[in-house]
Amino acid sequence: MKSIAIATKQTEARRAKREKVRLSARGDFANGAFVVDCVVTELSVEGARLQLPFPIISLRTLELAIPARNLKCRARVAWRRNTTMGIMFEPATDLIK
Repeated sequence: MKSIAIATKQTEARRAKREKVRLSARGDFANGAFVVDCVVTELSVEGARLQLPFPIISLRTLELAIPARNLKCRARVAWRRNTTMGIMFEPATDLIK
């Protein structure tokens, strides 16, 4: 019974439905000082899961471009494990300058 309650809480914590995808993308870290090609493996309106070619440890924000979806937005790193990174998109108002 405990495991069911835990699974329900984890599901409820996610506010947006995730889409399993395999999309080529480019992460632009540190205002263009560091650019890396990556693959988006999950996508929602609030964020994405990225597969990177190597671990990125210290950088916390990025601009992500997904050409197949005509998408370019700012995001912050929510979590990271080895070469996988979860990001949360910044609100659209932060993109207008």
